[in-house]
Amino acid sequence: MKLRLIHLLSLILAMLLVATPLLAKDVCKPLKEIAPDLIVESFDFGKFPVGHGPGDIPAEKVKFIPIKVVKRNKLGFSYGYRLKVKTQRPKILWRHKMRVEGKDHEIPISSGLYYKVWDIVSGYPKGKYEIRGWVEGIELPAISYLIN
Repeated sequence: MKLRLIHLLSLILAMLLVATPLLAKDVCKPLKEIAPDLIVESFDFGKFPVGHGPGDIPAEKVKFIPIKVVKRNKLGFSYGYRLKVKTQRPKILWRHKMRVEGKDHEIPISSGLYYKVWDIVSGYPKGKYEIRGWVEGIELPAISYLIN
C-alpha cells in the first residue's frame, strides 16, 4: 500500500515538474513581439510619487504604480504611462495618441523603459480616457483609465 502511494506521488510530482515551464510561459507572455530583437513587455497607465518619477532619478529606479482610476483629490502624484520593452536597440520608433493625432518620433530606450508623465489637476474633465500606442508602426492594445 505504501509503495503504491509513493509511486502515485512520484508520478504526480513528475507531471508537475514537466508542466511548470509550460504554465510559466503563459504567465510571462509579452504584450507584443514587434521583431526578434524588439519585444514589448508592457504598456500601462499609472501614477508616479513626487520625487520618484521620470526625470527625478534613473529610469530603472522610477517608482511606477499601475492604476485604472484617478482620484482628483489625491495630491502628491504625477500620472502617465510606461512602455517597457526588451531590446538591445538604443532607439525605437514610437507614436502615441491621446486626444490629438500623434506623430512618429524616435525615443531613446534607457533600461528598456520609456515614460510619458503629466499632472492631473482639479479642473481636469472627469471621464474615461484612452491611450493608443504604436512601436515601429505596430499597434499595441490600447490602455484606458478613468478620472473621477
